[in-house]
Amino acid sequence: MKNKNTLISLFGLAVIGILIYWINIRGGFVFDDYKVIVLNPAVRHLGDIASIWRFDPTRFLPSLTFAFNYRISGLETFTYHLFNLFFHIMAGWTVYWLINLLMRTPAMALKTDHPARQFWPFLAAMIFMVHPLQTSSVSYIVQRSTVMFSLFYLLSLASYLRWRIKPGRIFLYVAFLSAFLGSFCKPTMITLPLSVVFLEIFFLKGKPDENKKLKIERLSVLLGFSLIALMIPILGILLKELSAGMGTFVSLTRQTGMVSRWEYLITQFNVMIYYVGLLFMPLSQNLDYGFPFAEKFFQWPTFFSFAVLWFVLYMVFYWRQKKIFSFAVLWFFVTLLPESSIFPLEDALFEHRLYLPMAGFALGLSYLIVFRIPWKYFRLGASLAVILFFTVLAVNRNALWSQPEMLLKDNINKSPAHLRPRFNLSSYYLREGDLEKARLVIDEAVGIAPWHPDNYYKLAVINEMSGDIESAQQNYQRAIDLNPDIARGEYYLKRAQYFVSQGRWEDAEPLLKQALERTPKSDVINTEIGNLYNLRGEFDQAFGYYQRAIEFNSHNENALNGLATIYVMRQEYDRAIEIYQRLIKTAPEMDLAYINLAKTYYLKRDWGNARDAFTQALIAGVDDPEIYVRLAQINISLQNYQDAQDQMVKAIYLYRDRGFDGTADQLQQQYFANGLPPN
Repeated sequence: MKNKNTLISLFGLAVIGILIYWINIRGGFVFDDYKVIVLNPAVRHLGDIASIWRFDPTRFLPSLTFAFNYRISGLETFTYHLFNLFFHIMAGWTVYWLINLLMRTPAMALKTDHPARQFWPFLAAMIFMVHPLQTSSVSYIVQRSTVMFSLFYLLSLASYLRWRIKPGRIFLYVAFLSAFLGSFCKPTMITLPLSVVFLEIFFLKGKPDENKKLKIERLSVLLGFSLIALMIPILGILLKELSAGMGTFVSLTRQTGMVSRWEYLITQFNVMIYYVGLLFMPLSQNLDYGFPFAEKFFQWPTFFSFAVLWFVLYMVFYWRQKKIFSFAVLWFFVTLLPESSIFPLEDALFEHRLYLPMAGFALGLSYLIVFRIPWKYFRLGASLAVILFFTVLAVNRNALWSQPEMLLKDNINKSPAHLRPRFNLSSYYLREGDLEKARLVIDEAVGIAPWHPDNYYKLAVINEMSGDIESAQQNYQRAIDLNPDIARGEYYLKRAQYFVSQGRWEDAEPLLKQALERTPKSDVINTEIGNLYNLRGEFDQAFGYYQRAIEFNSHNENALNGLATIYVMRQEYDRAIEIYQRLIKTAPEMDLAYINLAKTYYLKRDWGNARDAFTQALIAGVDDPEIYVRLAQINISLQNYQDAQDQMVKAIYLYRDRGFDGTADQLQQQYFANGLPPN
């Protein structure tokens, strides 16, 4: 009977999760989805594990699953959302298991026939599953990292609890493995040892005469969790930055230098109060809040928020015998700690940061309903009301997520002074090809903040796409001039690319150097500098920049092609051939790779492979008359004169058809005036 009830509960959780999120199962990419998935070349090559690792070691596992999604369905979002939903359901099931285990601890000791034994875990897991704030992690594809991290965090804690209740090495191994895997989803596993300590204090406190050997074993386990939780994220962050040292790590514990650690901390007092309001009444959810940073501690509402939080923590200590409530409140604070403390992030508040803290909220609210409402039907009514309230809001929120344009417009309406939602909406319109709407949105942004350089950069992009190159260049320059100290690398890059296209290399070079100074790890900027030196015949310098570009993005097609051309110049044909073959494999749409591979074989005088490579280019759809000229020349060398004649005739026809009569006449004179050959 017990197993049957458990299966029914798990099935019910899965069904409600599917019903709530199915409306957005084909919702489009938004916001950071483009940077992490759509525009990320590492995601396009599932077999290239090294590139996926280099992109972000701290989120390696989510990136690996994105690569798997891309292998299955390209950029069709159905499988991406399906994976997010699967991990969310698994996290809900783990919450259900965790609370079942809590009921078996010495501090709870609920009998197997207690009426709450099935209902409490189910209600808590249901609140966790249906709360509308969870849409910001589940419906937002790139936040799979948050969902996966939380799943492994919960699974590690539940497995540890299962091992403590009824020792079995397999559960301890699962606990360690989950902690290990979670550390490669998000660098916030650091609080896991603290959660284990709170489990011990509130639910598993041993007897005074307990075996000393057992105490040492538990301390060893806690040490193991601490090593995993601390060392792997630190190592991952350092590897991500390709450097090591404590000074480097300390500098990387801040995402932005625009706010001090103290200002970020006091801002989080306000943020936490706002989070609590969202947990109970999630009526004004927003994609991107632009939450203001506090400047002083003794100002409204910062000091008031601090006082409220301090009072709550005092009551946790004072009422520590109320184990569930105390643990639930501490869970909320502890799991928020990495993103709501002294490690400044660019944004003070995002809803997805509440995904794991939601388990503590669900635990406390469900306990209040089940054990503090005395009458059975009142309990049932309260439970249904809470679930229905959250479910309706979640469905409505997901309906918005399924329409990116409406989601971004909603964001603008709720944060009218925040520029980034307007930038995101204009980018959406650009992808849709609606330049006029994109321009109108940026014009509004300029009206709000005429001093902000990003407004003019976005306007320049629209000018460029409209074909108004002169206005585009004026706006790119204006974006730089407004504040050169904070101008981003892409501003300078765009100006430099224009000068390169005009052959003004001396004007382009300093701009490219400025761009590189601001974005040293940009494979695009390193490639552009390499191209500049390549065009000027400074091949050794070009070679170095191409290599750096490939170090940052091993699939940068232009850098690889540039590197190969230099190998050809050095007559290192085999190395060039290796790169061109790699390009053909990873970028089969790149016509230039087929032609250059064939030309390299030709220069190597490897006629057989040259002929095969040119033929492969034709099969791939590359319709370049030069291919027929080269094939004809190869067949002349091999004394296949009839084939050579047919191919030269085809080349001459294509040149004339495309308006290159001079080239056609020259070939006619060279090869047919006196009959084939010469070559």
